[in-house]
Amino acid sequence: MFDRVVRSLAVPACVCLGLLGAVSAWAAQPAAETPSKSSYVVKPGDTLDKVVRVAFPNSPLRPDLLRDEVTRLNPAAFTKGSPKVLMAGANLQLPEHEALLSKHLGKAASGASADTGSDARRHWVRYP
Repeated sequence: MFDRVVRSLAVPACVCLGLLGAVSAWAAQPAAETPSKSSYVVKPGDTLDKVVRVAFPNSPLRPDLLRDEVTRLNPAAFTKGSPKVLMAGANLQLPEHEALLSKHLGKAASGASADTGSDARRHWVRYP
């Protein structure tokens, strides 16, 4: 989106300033697609554990839950029917992290804490 806006403003401005030759090569290139958060392209040597670590780096969910969900969504991406062997170049569809959080941790996992006010500190660990 940002790339389209820049191109729509930069090309007419360069035409007005006579710099179209310098920018024409840049404008002729197709926009580089940003990798989607909902998919991952497997590189040679990648494992399912690495994909889970890269796709969900700070997830509070256990890695085995994430692995099972990725395996369930992409049965054709695994050779020999084993989730241990990924096909290089396969495009894995990743599960929605918010949906997994609400499924496994309940509604309070969406970011807001259920504890408010003075009750929030009641469960804190205090050190001398």
